[in-house]
Amino acid sequence: MTLTDIILTYETSNGIFAQEQGEIHQVSQDQVVKTAQGSFQYTSPEGQPISISYVADENGFQPQGDLPTPPPVPAAIQKAIDYILAHPCPSATTATTSLI
Repeated sequence: MTLTDIILTYETSNGIFAQEQGEIHQVSQDQVVKTAQGSFQYTSPEGQPISISYVADENGFQPQGDLPTPPPVPAAIQKAIDYILAHPCPSATTATTSLI
């Protein structure tokens, strides 16, 4: 049983556009499920058009599209991580730090 339908659409003067459709469903006497799907578009500071679509439901927020990606890990940091993983502290699970 659908309790509520939600529709949202807007566009700003600087070119941001968003739209979303959502529903609230009564799945049992004690349980309500909220779902939404939508998209948004904007232009990045570098001038690239960005477009994201998504679904949000009981499985979480699930975006698709022009998602940002992190830069690669610098070689020196990766080397340190590899060393730490290869040489764990023997008492890592029981180690404590004292300031005295």
